[in-house]
Amino acid sequence: MVKIEQQTNGLLLVQQSGQNIDRLVSFYRAAVKSGRLFVIDVYIANVLTALKDFARLPYPSADFENIRVFFPWYLCKQIKEKNRQELMYRFKQYKITKEEIARNRQQIMLLVRPSMLLDLKKIKAFTQSAYVYSLWSGYLNDERMKMVKKFLKNNKIKFYQLHTSGHASINTLKEMVKQLRPAKIIPIHTFYPEQYKKLNTNILTVSDGEIISI
Repeated sequence: MVKIEQQTNGLLLVQQSGQNIDRLVSFYRAAVKSGRLFVIDVYIANVLTALKDFARLPYPSADFENIRVFFPWYLCKQIKEKNRQELMYRFKQYKITKEEIARNRQQIMLLVRPSMLLDLKKIKAFTQSAYVYSLWSGYLNDERMKMVKKFLKNNKIKFYQLHTSGHASINTLKEMVKQLRPAKIIPIHTFYPEQYKKLNTNILTVSDGEIISI
């Protein structure tokens, strides 16, 4: 990631899961090494702040001066509709505007998501910029990601895929079953639940939304 930053003379856009804390910290460290501001949206700011008492995490505060908070239009609209404005106001002193991002694009790493496309179009400063995608490649086929890729192409933004799966390997799953010796296994988040029968005979496969008794 640091190498990509060093090769990028413009704004650096990063897409990753806002709940993947390890990855957030990794990108934060890369931003620090490259001397860039680490700009997160209000959602991620709340996630990191909620978890700060459980680990040494970077979050918007005087202790982490290189973190700023962006206020995406659609996200803020949702927060207002739910009457949860305090989730935004708590970070107002760390706010960074579209104009500031455009002005200082060479010194910024901005975490983004497809719902921020309208905000990105208003920044209008993408010369020599790059977009780093750090999620499962299958999501690239979603309609919203197709719109993002079209935006990147139209603005001549370099596209990088930089992803390491967080899923356990087959051998790790086998070892877990061996050590835990569960009475019942319910496979989730997998395309091949029937494969678990090779690990244990007490397999219960269920459909999404199906109610079961344990």
